[in-house]
Amino acid sequence: MKFLLDEWSLWRSNLERLRKRNDAGASAIEWVIITAVLVIAVSVVGGIVMNIVRDKSGQMADCADSASQGESCDSFSAF
Repeated sequence: MKFLLDEWSLWRSNLERLRKRNDAGASAIEWVIITAVLVIAVSVVGGIVMNIVRDKSGQMADCADSASQGESCDSFSAF
C-alpha cells in the first residue's frame, strides 16, 4: 500500500511540475502576442503621423514658395 501512495505522490508532483512549466510557456506566448499587437499599433500610428507631417510640410513649402513670389498663401492651414 505504501508503494501505491509513493507512486501517487510522485505522479502528482510530476503533474504539478508539468502544469507550472506549461503555464510559463503560455505566459511567454501571451507576452509575444501582446508585444506584436503593440508594435503593429505603434507602426500604424507612426505612419499616420508621418503622412500628416509630410503633407503639412509640403503645404508649408508651397506657401513659402508662393510668398517669395509675392503671392498670398490664404489656403494654408496649420491644422
